[in-house]
Amino acid sequence: MPRAARLTQTSEFGRVRTDGRSWPGRYMTLAVLEGAAPGPSRIGFITTRQIGGAVVRNRVRRRLREIVRQSRPRLKSAAWIVLIARRASATAQSDQLREEWRKLAERAALWKAVT
Repeated sequence: MPRAARLTQTSEFGRVRTDGRSWPGRYMTLAVLEGAAPGPSRIGFITTRQIGGAVVRNRVRRRLREIVRQSRPRLKSAAWIVLIARRASATAQSDQLREEWRKLAERAALWKAVT
C-alpha cells in the first residue's frame, strides 16, 4: 500500500481510537473514524507483542495488509481505519481473517454503495 493510504502517526491512531467507533471480532478489532480527512481512506494496523515475536507480528501484519489491499477499491472515501490484531490472529488461517474483515467492514458500513 502506498504511504498516502496508511496511517503512520501515533496521533492519528489515537484520534481513531478516541473519536471513532469500534467493532470487536475474534481475530481483530476494527476501529473507524469517518470524515476524518477528504480523499481516499487511510488504513493502519496494530500488532502488539501479545500476539507473539517479531516474526509472528510481521506475518500477521502482512496478511492483514494483503486482505485490506484487495478490498481497497470497494472502501468508502474519507475514513480512517485501524485494524487491531488479536492474539488468535497469529494462528488463524487467511480465509478466516478475510471472512472476519468482510463481516466487520459490513457492520461498520465501509463499502461504497453499488450503483
